[in-house]
Amino acid sequence: MTLWERTAALLLKEGARMDVTNYIASTPLHDAATFGGEEVCRLLIEHLQSTGMSSTVLDIRDCYNRTALHRASRGGHAQVCKILIAAGASTTVQDNNMQTPLQLSASKGFVDCVEVLLEANSDNIEMRDRDNWTALHLAARENFPECCQALISHGASVVAKDSSQRTALHFAASLGFSDTVNALVKGGCQIECRDRDGRTPLYLAGINGHLDTVVHLVELGAIVQVHDGKGKALIDVCSRLHPPIELYLRQSIELSKDGPGWTEVKRTKLMIVGNGNAGKTTLVK
Repeated sequence: MTLWERTAALLLKEGARMDVTNYIASTPLHDAATFGGEEVCRLLIEHLQSTGMSSTVLDIRDCYNRTALHRASRGGHAQVCKILIAAGASTTVQDNNMQTPLQLSASKGFVDCVEVLLEANSDNIEMRDRDNWTALHLAARENFPECCQALISHGASVVAKDSSQRTALHFAASLGFSDTVNALVKGGCQIECRDRDGRTPLYLAGINGHLDTVVHLVELGAIVQVHDGKGKALIDVCSRLHPPIELYLRQSIELSKDGPGWTEVKRTKLMIVGNGNAGKTTLVK
């Protein structure tokens, strides 16, 4: 038994209360969960159960409206999550941002916690936060492809859209996260889905200057000659904002005309030479 465990045991023996809170409304259980203290959490929960207070204290909220399970999930402490869930902690409770423990874990990339939470209850996988984002949206926008894969394998909707009609793939593409884009497309995300402004993931990757992601999406089959809801062609927008991407897209279209059965940029890769030779392209067979 560690010093912390012995101290906690002594304090409990002397009558320390478990429902007292500090200046941010944290209970001792909140703090133990925050720092991943597995044995201390077990000790505290055993005491709560012996006194009949477990159902009361487990879901006490701090000043951010977070429970101990929120804290453990946000900190990546999978074993503590298991302990709390086994004791009866709610997995559907939402904090001030309307985020569940699952959403907090997904947004931080803690795959082990995501797995633990989903194994306990996968019914909350589509719950929305204040921004109308699901756990999959959050994992995608923070560039956590493994979390995306875990969520999809447990049934997360790949077509779920937020208030701007954006899917997780829209987020990953607009931020230039090629690995996450790959995980989402392979997981079943629709590569030609449109947001509220009629923009596809490729369109967003292009206007935000992410050449690598543009190349990746084209190789995955994205349509190059795409327009937004106002009729603006991606190539025309890139000609002003990102000339190297415009060159790549134009060459992709030319290559697609090479004959039936050829997909865009399947036979040839286009290299865009850097600033010193602006506008120069090199074809590599």
